[in-house]
Amino acid sequence: GSGERPAELSKWMTPAASRKYSQPPRIEDIAEFGGRWRHWWNGMQPKWRRSSEVNTLPLPLSSATGKQDIGSLKKAGPNGFSLLLVSLKWW
Repeated sequence: GSGERPAELSKWMTPAASRKYSQPPRIEDIAEFGGRWRHWWNGMQPKWRRSSEVNTLPLPLSSATGKQDIGSLKKAGPNGFSLLLVSLKWW
């Protein structure tokens, strides 16, 4: 969730930063940012999709069985899926 969000993203989202799309935050260690980003993304997943391995992406959607879905990830608005895409661009 938001408590696991990379600090660069949280800072960029503040009203003072005004979400300047043309001015992404300075990321000192891109590999470390990638690890924190994957941890954040993995933590947002439904339990069935979370990877138990550190620094990895969630399990593939094809691993779903029965009624398992990703409905909990459907988030609209300025803090929704578009924010995830913006942060991927930085990485």
